[in-house]
Amino acid sequence: MPEQLITVEPVEADLTPERIDERLAGGWFPWGQRWMTCRAWPMEDGPRDTVWVRVRLSPRRPPERWRRLAREGFTEVLHDAPVLDAEHQRLYERFREARHPDWTEEAARLLLHGEAASPLLAGTREVAVRDAEGRLSAFRWFLQGKAAIAGIASIYDTERSGLGTVARELSDGWAVRAGYTWSYPGYVWPGAAAPWYYKIRRGCTEWLDPEQGRWRAWDADEPRPDDLVLAEMRRRLAQIGDVLCYGGWAVPCVDPTSRGLASPYFVAGAVEENELTVVVWNIHLRRYEELRVIMKSSAEESEAEGPFASQPE
Repeated sequence: MPEQLITVEPVEADLTPERIDERLAGGWFPWGQRWMTCRAWPMEDGPRDTVWVRVRLSPRRPPERWRRLAREGFTEVLHDAPVLDAEHQRLYERFREARHPDWTEEAARLLLHGEAASPLLAGTREVAVRDAEGRLSAFRWFLQGKAAIAGIASIYDTERSGLGTVARELSDGWAVRAGYTWSYPGYVWPGAAAPWYYKIRRGCTEWLDPEQGRWRAWDADEPRPDDLVLAEMRRRLAQIGDVLCYGGWAVPCVDPTSRGLASPYFVAGAVEENELTVVVWNIHLRRYEELRVIMKSSAEESEAEGPFASQPE
């Protein structure tokens, strides 16, 4: 089958700081308590190309927003490991309800559902922000390698703007003082209405070119949306027919028990009874591949959470 645009792997048991740096430099990032790399991500208006970025760390003056909070009595608290308690869980639930009400029940219980033994958590620190009364206002978990850190989660009180950014800046500040070189904030979406460019720091940011497998300077060498993976798939497939999008394409990538297509764009061919022929552009082999899938009835689809009876062969 075509190369998956999202790949999720378990964390190796013998994870070392050096191995963390290797993973991060290779385009793998901590996602929950697993490794993930992706070249596209599903959105409500269709999949978006993802471009992974990293920021070279250097001493900087604390951001003005944090200086204002400090004058109000806010304090920064550093922990050698994530704090798993009811106070953190309550803040997480308020954050999820305000920002991500569609998250699954498993994601909603991220802090308390038994992942403390993960090798990623063993290498994770926390920076917490507390207000003048000592109440938890924000916290950020970040993975630490030998020369790099990477954000795992940034949770904050959504009733006050900027707390998530403050927590990220504070974790980067800790990394600078500890002698780290890189901070990996995740990915951006070039060409999207909200591309998440707040992660870009001019003069200090690099992006991972998936085709060449190397990091390139963001300044004067920015990724071009028209040249990214999804744009190429659209161009190639448009020569054959209408480019359709199946919204649940990423489900089998992140949930191995689900079945469906692993690539978001395909061209529908002939349909015979419940058998659908599709043509997919294989981004790895640079060629078209014909797949056959069995369409399910409405009852079967509801039970299996997807319209495809089997994984394409």
